[in-house]
Amino acid sequence: MELACGIVRDLLPLVVEGLSGEESRAAVMEHIAACPECRRVKSQLEQDAVPEFAPETPLQAVKNEIVAKRRRTVGIAVGLVLAVVFCVFARLTEPVRLPYSDDLLTVDTLESGDLLVTVSQSHAGITVEHTGVETTLSVWKNALSPQNDRETLVIPSEELGSALYYADFAGEDTLIWGSTTADGRQTLPRLVLGYYLAIAAGMAVILGILAAVCRKTKIGKLLLYIWLAPVCYIIAHFGVMGLSTVTADAVRPLGWILVAAASLYLAAVSFIRLVWHKQ
Repeated sequence: MELACGIVRDLLPLVVEGLSGEESRAAVMEHIAACPECRRVKSQLEQDAVPEFAPETPLQAVKNEIVAKRRRTVGIAVGLVLAVVFCVFARLTEPVRLPYSDDLLTVDTLESGDLLVTVSQSHAGITVEHTGVETTLSVWKNALSPQNDRETLVIPSEELGSALYYADFAGEDTLIWGSTTADGRQTLPRLVLGYYLAIAAGMAVILGILAAVCRKTKIGKLLLYIWLAPVCYIIAHFGVMGLSTVTADAVRPLGWILVAAASLYLAAVSFIRLVWHKQ
């Protein structure tokens, strides 16, 4: 039976949605094969068809949102905890240089020409640095020093040079072995951490201004993430070094500052992403 165009167009939505019976669909398809206008209406309906409902889609979206929120919350907690742990451990292991005294250590020359340095202080460590023809030694302690009754160190003769000094970074170095004409010699604490702190502060100011100016653009968001890096470094510096910017060893505190700053950065980025997600 040949269907009229009006009947076909009434049935087309059901056919497109797959809700019609097989006989109705076959009749409609037979009609539109010979009717260009009804074929055009069918094509238009197919383009405007509503996507098939998938009940799992909204549930999956809610699940993904919960997982993302938990992940960011964990990032905040882990970052803050690690930053505190790194700062505390850095402070506990910070070497405290002991001032020189006659009973602090003894220096003996071995038959091989090497020097045997024995420290009378318990729970102490020894640091030796070689600078040209002279050697500098210092003794330090901290809250987590090894539990030794005394510390001994052998300095090979080929590393000694002409003199061995004791440096406590509080004045002139003390000559404890050898001879030299360099009176008034001083081993100064390093100031490099102060320079790094000043650079980080300058970057924080510049990037903060740029991020504020471009805050409504994608570049502004990127600048905000970059701005967090020097800010986290500054906070980590104060966590590890307190208000001081001088140190006898630049490598060790800088390493603790960087790992603490990385942990703070993780917490800060997770917090910002959590806030933006809520908005």
